[in-house]
Amino acid sequence: MTKNVWLLDEVARLLGIRSKKDNPALDVRTRPLEQLVTACSVLMSDTLGEGSTREIADWAMQCYQQLQDDEKTKFFFELRESYSVNEAALEDTFQAWRQEKQDSQLHKIFQAAEPPRQQLLRKLNHAQGATYRIVMMRADLRRIAKTELDLKPLDLDFKHLLSSWFNPGFLTMREIPWGSAKELEQFLMEHERVHPMADRAELRRRMAPRDRYIYGFFHPAIGQWPLIFVEVALTQGVPATIEAILENRKAVQPGVADTAVFYSINNSFDGLAGISFGSFLIKQVIEAVRKKLPQLSTFVTFSPIPGFRQWLENENDVATWRHLKEDLALNQNQTKTSEQDNISFSDTETERAIQQAVAHYLVKVKRQDDKPIDPVGRFHLGNGASVCQIHWPGSAKPYSIDQSYGAMVSYQYDPDELERNHELFVRHGRVATSVHIDSILNDDQTPAHHDERYS
Repeated sequence: MTKNVWLLDEVARLLGIRSKKDNPALDVRTRPLEQLVTACSVLMSDTLGEGSTREIADWAMQCYQQLQDDEKTKFFFELRESYSVNEAALEDTFQAWRQEKQDSQLHKIFQAAEPPRQQLLRKLNHAQGATYRIVMMRADLRRIAKTELDLKPLDLDFKHLLSSWFNPGFLTMREIPWGSAKELEQFLMEHERVHPMADRAELRRRMAPRDRYIYGFFHPAIGQWPLIFVEVALTQGVPATIEAILENRKAVQPGVADTAVFYSINNSFDGLAGISFGSFLIKQVIEAVRKKLPQLSTFVTFSPIPGFRQWLENENDVATWRHLKEDLALNQNQTKTSEQDNISFSDTETERAIQQAVAHYLVKVKRQDDKPIDPVGRFHLGNGASVCQIHWPGSAKPYSIDQSYGAMVSYQYDPDELERNHELFVRHGRVATSVHIDSILNDDQTPAHHDERYS
């Protein structure tokens, strides 16, 4: 990597060294990790001008791009250990505030309580294209922290900053039409995780017909890539299966459609996990399609239930659930053949039992924080939706069978009830349900409970 001579001289001056021999990090042959650590030290020196800050931040980000996973792990531990809170300084400022109780002292507490690594990340963000690269850096951190648990607190600093940088006020929503840039269409295919696409023909079926839309949320620092995108189908009534949406079919004339189905919602970047802007997107999508088609009266999702099968297979205390598992296993063994990848369930006697189990799982089984254990459910309920209808079999796709025995669920977005449902869910953990779901739950005598396996 080639760096400006003046920049190397400036780095040497700031570090108080006279030659490359005194600090090998100034030699372009030095390992990128050592150069990165040096660059971070210089950025935190607080004596840089705007131009040199940009140059050194860019140097640091280029070094990071060259790291292997073991070196990235070392760098993250360096951030955690060398740029953590100065506990003594924090204690001193807190004691000063207790004695004087002045606002100026309170401000000093805030400054002392912020880990210096947050300031380092802000300085790294001066580099060209750095916001995108910091998002990808957090994706690396989240992946590595799955095994290096001591790094999890570091992720809180990334999340704190990115939550500010990706505030919904900075985002714009727009429709992504068929015929967009090939790179963008390829991006959609690669980041569709709910219902993966095998080829461009599938993408065309989701974008080209007049009853299909894709909307995305964009951030100026990320460019043409949507942070989150939602796929919409116009239908007459709520479809019974996902295949009715995904497979070849005759397009519905938009003028006669009465329902908009949000059948796939995808977060594109793992580095933005846990940063909420999905609610804002869905509400804007509803407004957009209502403006186009004022006659639309129903807005629902057609959602997977990713944790249901695992939960049911671990439930042995309730006789009803044990019998249901036996029926499903028997049904599956009878319908699966070596030539057939897709499993189909046709035993209608099982339908009521599995609907009861799904409704119980979605509404009554809670984490320790009194929120449902199903992650998709938490997302939609937190946005003000209600559990509307259970579909079984809702999908014959192998991944749906693995997740939920093919069961799927519709969450309804009633514009008049969104705020009320959201407030009741956030404040009291209340799960909004339709009359259909209530009727299923009325037959369920199993009490609600908190599952300690999900925290």
